[in-house]
Amino acid sequence: DPILTIVAPDVTIACPSNSIALNAAAGNGFVPYTYSWTNTTSTGPQITVSALTNGSQNFDVTATDICGNTITETVTLTLNQLLNIDNMGQVSSVFCAPTGVANASVTGNVGNTTFTWNGPGANGPIINNALSATNLTSGWYYFSVQDAVCQDADSVFVEVLDEVVANFSVSSIVGTLPQTVIFSNSSLNANSFDWNFGNGDINNSVDISNQSSTYNNSGSYTIELIAFQGICSDTATLEIEVIADPTIHLPNIFTPNGDLANEGFTLDPQYFKTFTFIILNRWGNVMFEGDLINHWWNGMTTNNDQASTGTYFYTYTGEALNGEIISGEGLFQLVR
Repeated sequence: DPILTIVAPDVTIACPSNSIALNAAAGNGFVPYTYSWTNTTSTGPQITVSALTNGSQNFDVTATDICGNTITETVTLTLNQLLNIDNMGQVSSVFCAPTGVANASVTGNVGNTTFTWNGPGANGPIINNALSATNLTSGWYYFSVQDAVCQDADSVFVEVLDEVVANFSVSSIVGTLPQTVIFSNSSLNANSFDWNFGNGDINNSVDISNQSSTYNNSGSYTIELIAFQGICSDTATLEIEVIADPTIHLPNIFTPNGDLANEGFTLDPQYFKTFTFIILNRWGNVMFEGDLINHWWNGMTTNNDQASTGTYFYTYTGEALNGEIISGEGLFQLVR
């Protein structure tokens, strides 16, 4: 009697594939033959299988002749891909410019090797033929490598650093001389800070520690903070007011005689929020009422007559810019 035989060679490949043919051939039996493969319904001598990861797979095939004689063999399929993308990495881009980096690490390549990056997005343009791509915006970047034997592909997402936000607060918006102000830095996503305190003082720091500056002259000052993250920056400004103590001029004589010298009487209030005063003659008649805008008396009565030479009295009251309430009285001589 014939002895049924089967030939089913093992297969070794070097690159992943979805269509690998495995073959078996029976002999020495009574034809026709049918075949039964594990994990498939095929009854033919050839099947198509996949191998996508390194390693071995076993496929049993049984051949049966028309008389019912059978024989079984095992086909071993081995994927031994040397080419491999070991690692994908990225360096985040800053928000204001394309500074991101994507890189890949490849081993096992054989012969002439081509690297390709494209992005952002799967349909993005081809960038270069290298293991790294630079000057990237945020997004997905796709890398492929092909050598003389095989190819491989992977992807990486390039992050973007958060936007720089410059912000600070002050210990006092309004103050009197000399005024020392504390500046509290509440900026976000920055690692370097340039301060200009508006009074000639500047400072650079690499943290958000408090800053201080002293103002020895009255006036309005604009403070500027520039917060940096690499080449990106944001600017915040704030204005403070430094005021002197309130002052009042208290003259004891004026001479409205037309010689253009000492022609008017004024208390000249400085650094007040509000200020009013009244001038009276010796009989208590109101000669003039003044305020911050109109505080210069030319020696004329309310009837637009010349006030006579003599002694006059005044009273005043006001609220200074620093909140102090000031009031007083006095007398002066009008001489023509």
